[in-house]
Amino acid sequence: MDHTAGPWEIGETDDISVDDQTTLWRVAIKAGLGEIAATYNTDLDQAMADARLSTHAPDMLGMIETLCNGLEWHIENNPTVMNESDAEALAEARDLLAKVKGK
Repeated sequence: MDHTAGPWEIGETDDISVDDQTTLWRVAIKAGLGEIAATYNTDLDQAMADARLSTHAPDMLGMIETLCNGLEWHIENNPTVMNESDAEALAEARDLLAKVKGK
């Protein structure tokens, strides 16, 4: 199954009282008409930073795929220029993509 299509954006921010001394900040992540996720943290700045990172996940996924495809092309067409670390980086990126896609 593919991920929810972008763009993703930051939605509402709520404070949730955990107890008399602790406030948990919740930042919604929206796509289309609905909420798809939320970040939680006792620090509002950290919750917002996590939400900003999360909203760029579809873009980062696409960029990793583009970079992998380009690196594969270079390895196939310029084998004497590419080195072992390039192949290792490509393998690590492909492994990450497989994890993201649940494979």
